[in-house]
Amino acid sequence: MKKIKLIAYLFSVVVGTQLILMGCSNNEVNISQVTPNHEGYLVNISNDVIEYRCGDKVAVIEDGEKFSCPSFPITFYIDSLALGEINSIHGDGYVFPQDIISVDNSNIIDKSINHIKVALR
Repeated sequence: MKKIKLIAYLFSVVVGTQLILMGCSNNEVNISQVTPNHEGYLVNISNDVIEYRCGDKVAVIEDGEKFSCPSFPITFYIDSLALGEINSIHGDGYVFPQDIISVDNSNIIDKSINHIKVALR
């Protein structure tokens, strides 16, 4: 009977020690190593393919497609013509031509926007 109690005791000590060691292991993700992605949707006023660049990343999107960048600023191009850049994205994720050229979203008659519209046609 004493052998059974001793074996049960040793078993519980071994299992308990393993559980404690597993709980102390370092399986946590280091948040400082995770690179945030800035994602959004460009509301394009043409059917052109738009190129965007941020950091070392260069990619293309069409109207309504999601873009993703690891850093700001994000610069948008048609062919080699730079349309403008953004340094933030609205909470809803949509980026409008007004955002790219840094005018108020309610200002839809600004001359700069008309120049962008002509370039995008």
